[in-house]
Amino acid sequence: MSFVAIRGLEKTYPGGTRAVRGIDLDIAEGEFVVLLGPSGCGKTTTLRMLAGLELPTAGTIELAGREVTHLRPALRDIGFVFQFYGLYPHMTVAENVAFPLECAGVPREERQNRVRYMLERLGLEPLASKYPRTLSGGDQQRVALARAMVRRPALSLMDEPLGTLDAERRAEMAELIRAQQIQQRVTTVYVTHDQEEAMRLADRIVVMSGGEIQQAASPMEVYDSPANRFVAHFVGSPAMNELRGRVEGGRFLCGGADLGPAPASAATGEVLFGVRPEHVSLGEEGHLHGEVLVDEYVGSSRFVYVQTAVGRITARVGAAEPWRPGAAVALKFDGKGVRWFDAATGRRLP
Repeated sequence: MSFVAIRGLEKTYPGGTRAVRGIDLDIAEGEFVVLLGPSGCGKTTTLRMLAGLELPTAGTIELAGREVTHLRPALRDIGFVFQFYGLYPHMTVAENVAFPLECAGVPREERQNRVRYMLERLGLEPLASKYPRTLSGGDQQRVALARAMVRRPALSLMDEPLGTLDAERRAEMAELIRAQQIQQRVTTVYVTHDQEEAMRLADRIVVMSGGEIQQAASPMEVYDSPANRFVAHFVGSPAMNELRGRVEGGRFLCGGADLGPAPASAATGEVLFGVRPEHVSLGEEGHLHGEVLVDEYVGSSRFVYVQTAVGRITARVGAAEPWRPGAAVALKFDGKGVRWFDAATGRRLP
């Protein structure tokens, strides 16, 4: 049985804006699920309905076999980390972190031990006696995280909790959140628009667009086998390369070039050919020819942008393989990395 079961969940605001469009989702106990998508895709609205901060227009939510669709937030046994802190200004850092334990009736000694442990884990011990107004935005967010994680609720909900942190602290906190979640096995739903953060944290990524779920799968499956064009372009940086062409006689033809056999599922006609940058190699011979526009060094590798007769192609190559802008180059595609999409619907072809 699912620990969290969402059925036909919808949210329509006054004026007719449909933020969430009848989504279905099952979440297992102890699973870390990330809702990923661009601004306005419905991910935060979905999270707020799980928390009880928004009432759905239609559909149901069950938590541990109990329907909670219209239950008040305080009765749901959830922890919520907002994008914007939500700290009590009249309480010190230690008091803020201890507050949910006091509300739950945790004995004083256990409460003190758990607060001390959490402050140590998040590097907040020196700030224990300070008030929120004296802290930086990043420190306030760490206090909000400590307060949410110290309680061990049945369901933990996090809305862009690392958005105010610098890159180094963000990576450190992401690692801590995941380690703590694995240790405590708290079912977690986490909202972000940062795909790298989603890939690093999630057991399963739920990609959303236009209030609908586009794909719900493991990070590896979402990246390697995107369900449609939207997922292929949104997940991955740089995005998956896409070529539009035709299938004739079982071959894919694009810009006058024969790029090889098409899948049996691709009927004669227009299809889309997708390939990640790491499956594109550069050399003197290949499927297409073009001119190097930019060679971008990113430390462990290089992204080389090549202009061809059928559009710009991005290749990811070794860091020790510089390419001079303006140089003529041939591109070769690794067939194992190619994905095919229906040109009309955008759905991936088997």
